[in-house]
Amino acid sequence: MYTLTRNYYEVLEVATDVGEGNFKILFDTCHGYMASVMGARHIEQGCMLKGGILEFVEMLKGKIGLVHVIDSDGSLNSQGTSTHNPFGMGNINFDDVIPALLSKADYQGDWWAIDLCEWPDAWQATADCKDFVDKFNKKYCG
Repeated sequence: MYTLTRNYYEVLEVATDVGEGNFKILFDTCHGYMASVMGARHIEQGCMLKGGILEFVEMLKGKIGLVHVIDSDGSLNSQGTSTHNPFGMGNINFDDVIPALLSKADYQGDWWAIDLCEWPDAWQATADCKDFVDKFNKKYCG
């Protein structure tokens, strides 16, 4: 099934143990990629998932309440957090991730948040990012 290490188990455990229907995970595609593909910032070393971000998305079925969408080039920024690259400047395949969020994770939210945190001149990148999201909304969300 899943290659659950302590790192991923704890995410699922928190979402489950709170026991409230309105308590959900905020899934950030950049952080999800960095955790599952790059193994960045884990307590235990070598904690990537064999199925990468798609495996992480699937293991969170029914537990995602909000999604931040943005690309990742696999790097950490100067503050030690995931670099949130504008779409097309990273490695995430959104033609795989968006359908997985909708069907495998059963994401029921009405919207996505574009997350350009700490990106230099984020205002300049926002219009192109919105166009990118509009395209996958049209393609996958009808």
